[in-house]
Amino acid sequence: FLKDKALNDKDADIARHFPYGGKIKRIYVTAEQLRALNAGELGVVQLDGRYVLVAKDVLDAAEAIFQQAVALRVDPDAPAGDDPYSDPQYQVPDDLVW
Repeated sequence: FLKDKALNDKDADIARHFPYGGKIKRIYVTAEQLRALNAGELGVVQLDGRYVLVAKDVLDAAEAIFQQAVALRVDPDAPAGDDPYSDPQYQVPDDLVW
C-alpha cells in the first residue's frame, strides 16, 4: 500500500520527535516538510520498524486499513493541552537577570 508513497528525503536534517508506542521516536524532515507536518498536511506511518512520511490522504487511508500504524497525526485545530507551567506562579519575570 505504501509503495512509492513515502516522502522521506535522504537529505533531510531536521529531527521531528514524537511519542509512539510509549517511547519518543524521531523522523528526519526538511524545513518545508516540518511546516507541512506541523500543519497536519503530512503524517507519519510506522512500517516494518521504519517511520514513513506520507501525505494526509495516504495517512487517512492507512488509518482506515490499520489504525495502529499511524505514528503521528497533527491536528492543527486541537486545543493546547493542559500545561502546568501556564499557571502565573511559574511565569518568568521580564526583568529577571542571570
